[in-house]
Amino acid sequence: MFDADVVSFAHGEGLRRAYPESITAMRHALSDPTLLPIENYMFLQKFKSLSAEITRHFMEIGVPPDLAGNTAIDAGTTRLIIAGLDLMAQRGDTVITFSGFYHPLAAWCAYRGLKLCVIPTSPENSHRPSAKQLLQWLEENAPPTPPILVLFNPSMTGAICGVREIEELSEVILNFRMWAIEDALFANCEFDVAARSVRLAAGCAAEQVLTVSGASKNFGLANMRIGWACGAPKLIHALSEYITTSSAATPQLSKIAALHALRAPSEYYELNNKEILFRINLAIETINHVDLNLRTIFEHEKSIIKAAHTPSAGHSILIDFSGFVSLLNKKNLKFEDSADLTRWILASAKVAFAPGQSHGFEGYQLRMNIASIGSSLTYPASLSIESQWNGQWTNAQSKAFEAGFAEGRAIIQSALTDRVEPVLRMALQNPPAQVNTARKSAQKPRAIHGMRETIHECDAVLMDVWGVLTDGSRAHAGAQTTLRQLAKECRPVILISNTSRLGSDLSHHLSRIGIQPDCYAKIVTGGDLAFRSVQRRKSGSTELGQACYVLGFQPGGHWADAAGLNVVTDIEKADWLLAVGYIDDEYINDNHLEILRRGADRRLPLLISNADTSIIINQKMCLGVGILAAHYQSMGGAVHIFGKPHQEIYHEAAMHAATQLSRDCIEPRRILVVGDSFNSDIAGAASFGAKSLLITATGVHASDLHPGGDGSLCNDTLMRLCRDHQCVPDMTLGSVTW
Repeated sequence: MFDADVVSFAHGEGLRRAYPESITAMRHALSDPTLLPIENYMFLQKFKSLSAEITRHFMEIGVPPDLAGNTAIDAGTTRLIIAGLDLMAQRGDTVITFSGFYHPLAAWCAYRGLKLCVIPTSPENSHRPSAKQLLQWLEENAPPTPPILVLFNPSMTGAICGVREIEELSEVILNFRMWAIEDALFANCEFDVAARSVRLAAGCAAEQVLTVSGASKNFGLANMRIGWACGAPKLIHALSEYITTSSAATPQLSKIAALHALRAPSEYYELNNKEILFRINLAIETINHVDLNLRTIFEHEKSIIKAAHTPSAGHSILIDFSGFVSLLNKKNLKFEDSADLTRWILASAKVAFAPGQSHGFEGYQLRMNIASIGSSLTYPASLSIESQWNGQWTNAQSKAFEAGFAEGRAIIQSALTDRVEPVLRMALQNPPAQVNTARKSAQKPRAIHGMRETIHECDAVLMDVWGVLTDGSRAHAGAQTTLRQLAKECRPVILISNTSRLGSDLSHHLSRIGIQPDCYAKIVTGGDLAFRSVQRRKSGSTELGQACYVLGFQPGGHWADAAGLNVVTDIEKADWLLAVGYIDDEYINDNHLEILRRGADRRLPLLISNADTSIIINQKMCLGVGILAAHYQSMGGAVHIFGKPHQEIYHEAAMHAATQLSRDCIEPRRILVVGDSFNSDIAGAASFGAKSLLITATGVHASDLHPGGDGSLCNDTLMRLCRDHQCVPDMTLGSVTW
């Protein structure tokens, strides 16, 4: 799951880097020996200001003040829970937890000779822990010594305990003289502030409860490995002694980072929660869309894939593949368990999930962590803010993350629609003889010196325009010559572009800047595909009316009038929405969101004629209208997107290439896709099954891939981008040359 071409929903890191003050404080401390004497055992000294902030944090998440004031610190919540188990249990004792637990708990218990019992939760109860089931287990099993309850609240899949659950669990803990450890790592990550989880430490068994939390997840300090605990004085005293004598391993630098993360304004973390909720709604909407497509194709009434429940907190959702597995069972293809299903999806779709059984869920449920997808794509915003940090967080700084967040959402959506859905569909159409979970690790792309090296590997070329052949104002040197040489070698070139323009309009533009029509066989654009749907007044199975509301700005004008549409300026009079070009603003503002809300409320379909989420206009990076898709879907709106990386444009272009060669079709593996963007070109080629060539020196990644003055390619950055975007080109070339 660590390969660069894998989209991994199995990772559990945070959404973005930590609050800027945490980063700048660490940098300052490293250069100030009075703050960070690296020759000193600082763990033996009290860090009073951090202890005070930890106490405040525990009180914020519902721990009573008299318990929140007794704290201990160690290198992460893992070490604190393990320390708690060592203090509370002896070999042979029983540990009880509920479905949705942190999967390493099983190994922690096994290493210590402890028996782990997982009490299943119910989707009908939103997978909340049940005191009734706990009591039933205790009465049926009558363990010789009181077991230890380890409660994850919120759970790893976003279930939370309310007041009633906590009161009932506390009574059971008290009556059976049990110890309890509550992991509250995702506390303050609840999406509804009014429905926040409640702490066991606030119940009647408070003296028997150890509460732990830490600086990973929402605080963005997972790699700093620091966590904290609170509880009754005797318990915390014993825990502190255990930590100091056996495993004191929390560097002062981690404590400094945590101090300033805890002091960050609430707006910083509220944005994290807002984006996570946005992604969860997007993922659920996309899963529903995939399920509808599959059920329609196979004429199946029941769900094939679905969200097991809607999480109330955290970073993950639970996906139920039971319907899919049931259909395959009828075709004599069986998965042993959710781990087997996880391996198959990883091998077939290059998408990594976490098997539900590792969290205590039965059947074929997989956990999907959506927080850390594309986190490195927010680095430019973080680094820019950190370099100019003045101690004040502003609304403009919050908005600086929108582009990076949007790219992360696009990866999530594409992984489900362009990787998982085709694999499920193919398996249901033609089940393999057996489940094949073997796969090759991603290899470093092969660097070539000219397009002439590719002609024996392909029969046709699908080539991007902007960033590959032109910067928009002039043709790149060697572009027209290379196109003519490919034509001489009988390798037809189909130009494919996400532009909202029609291909005929783009052809005129290319002629003006030096790329003549006889250099290529055909142009296919996102605008062409959208225009064709609009002319039919139908997109997929969705009927389109006559009245259209246009979003976005298209230089030179859009084609809505040419399509015979009635373009309206009042969305209340529109039958559907059309997005073209780019957003003529620096960020998605309240006006844009209000229009989308009104459209979604009226159930108006949104056609997006350019799938790009970012576009370079006059050497300035602008927001492409593709960014609107995730917003609209999260509001419940139906979206139809045209262009790369979606498959329609590749099938259309491949058909034209086959016509040029007087064939019925060309196998995707004999087609070369040339582009400058990981998100659209390389990811799209991978989904289509074609080879891909990344142009590195003239496109959107040029400044990252060629940072030096000598023009050389930075291979470390190349592989980082492959990991960030979870796709790997087959080849790289600086610019289009023969």
